[in-house]
Amino acid sequence: MLSNNEFQSMAPAATASIIGGAAQHLGGQGTYNPQTQNAAARHWLINQGIRSMKIMRMWVLLIAALALLFNQVAKAEDPCVNLKRRALVMSGGGAKGAFEAGAVYHLVVQRHCDFDEFSGSSVGALNSAFLGQAAKSIDTDESLANLSAQSEELVSLWQSIKSSKDIRKPRRFATLRFGLFGLDSMNDMEPLRHLLDRNISMERLANGRHVRAAVVSFWSGVYREVVAQPSSTRTAGGTFLEYLYASSVLPVYAKMPRIADGSPFDDPKMWSQFSDGGLRHITPLASYFKICKKVKDTEGQNLPQAVACFEDVSRTMPPHEPVEQLFVIVTSPYSRDSDELPIMDVKCCRNGSHQIKDGRKILSRTLALMDDAVYRSDLEFSLTANDMLRWRWQAYNRLVLNESAEELADSRQRFLAQGTSVVESYNRDTQDRDAPSRPYEIGLIVPKKEFADASHLLVVSPSVIQAQLYCGCIAADEMMARDFDLPSLSNQCAQRFPRLIKSEHNAHVAADWDPAVCGSAYSDKQNTLEIANDLQNPAQ
Repeated sequence: MLSNNEFQSMAPAATASIIGGAAQHLGGQGTYNPQTQNAAARHWLINQGIRSMKIMRMWVLLIAALALLFNQVAKAEDPCVNLKRRALVMSGGGAKGAFEAGAVYHLVVQRHCDFDEFSGSSVGALNSAFLGQAAKSIDTDESLANLSAQSEELVSLWQSIKSSKDIRKPRRFATLRFGLFGLDSMNDMEPLRHLLDRNISMERLANGRHVRAAVVSFWSGVYREVVAQPSSTRTAGGTFLEYLYASSVLPVYAKMPRIADGSPFDDPKMWSQFSDGGLRHITPLASYFKICKKVKDTEGQNLPQAVACFEDVSRTMPPHEPVEQLFVIVTSPYSRDSDELPIMDVKCCRNGSHQIKDGRKILSRTLALMDDAVYRSDLEFSLTANDMLRWRWQAYNRLVLNESAEELADSRQRFLAQGTSVVESYNRDTQDRDAPSRPYEIGLIVPKKEFADASHLLVVSPSVIQAQLYCGCIAADEMMARDFDLPSLSNQCAQRFPRLIKSEHNAHVAADWDPAVCGSAYSDKQNTLEIANDLQNPAQ
């Protein structure tokens, strides 16, 4: 090792050598000359420092970019790759059920989402029952394969419907008989009954997924959800298929079935009529949230709310299985930011007028606004309830993380006893039954435009059904990209559901879609006219 004196004696020579090297790099002779080479050497060292700073800056930017990339990858968590329990809820909407079939196809076949439970109202109940027949398996790959095959069959079923005659038969002189004699129904739904008999099997449902259908007792007005599995059903009298058919029947539009439903009367005249659950809940989503009351134990103390709430089980609202994720498919446009409901009928008013003068159209518009109020209330209640659950769960987690070990037990007990919310969910911690229930992960799939108003709910054609299948697939893809930051698979939607147009030989051939086909019908008048023309000319 060098001594201090030796090091000090060598330092000037070393310095000269370094500067000489710098001078040689700059084109000098390598002999140190303070008068001629010192400035050049300093210039070289400055340049080297600048280069080093630039390289360091590049490394910093690269590291920052990689960190951002890793953050995006972490954020883009596919909700369908985990083993969370997942439910699918589908709204009513008549022939717009094809939109739901397209969305389901995207979720199950293209995104590989498996589902444990299906709930639906009206056509959503029919789609749910069809899908629920897919056998569930403890083998996750087999379970998904079964549901994928069933989703493909659901698409094929919708594509097999060529006209409204495959669903209903208008009764002779129905309008006249309704006006003169109060005819109770305008259509014979025997074709729909045959469709259900051919495609829904109680045996397959018993071995399949959990299925719920929403119905309303027309006599009492009570809304209820009927479950398919015999082991869990709380209905007495009547079979699930009878309730399933009732869920698709609108009063006056078709004859409501009479179901014994546990009635003590033997006389069928005393049995209640049942109808479409959409009269109360167009989207049967509210039942996934329980409105709770405070309940005291035998000593007069408040029970933990999560415990007290789930002791209240209603016959008309059987409990759900545990659920962590909710995917919801609705068939009409919806936004939490606006309750606007544009008029779809482009012939409602004279040019330049915003006034409806025809009494029949006034009545139709009134019914549309009333229907929209029910539709919105289901979604707004459920989304708001989930927001409340999220706030409470975050508050509970902060308490658990910030309290000391000595104070945690008492603080936790006070938090649970005070009842910080009136709402509970079926997303509960199985390891801590006293803990507050958790919010759901919700994916809401919404069309950007209205495909059919109330007067055209059962008017169908191959081209309209194909458009709805495609737009359902696109809407589901947009939700997955928007809410879960996943890459778009819209090209796969276009390949699976090509546009159908009539050829010279009156046959449907595949074509490319207009990019605006699934956009807002109300911002594009020509697009609206094309939809109206398809509905008024169902043979296309």
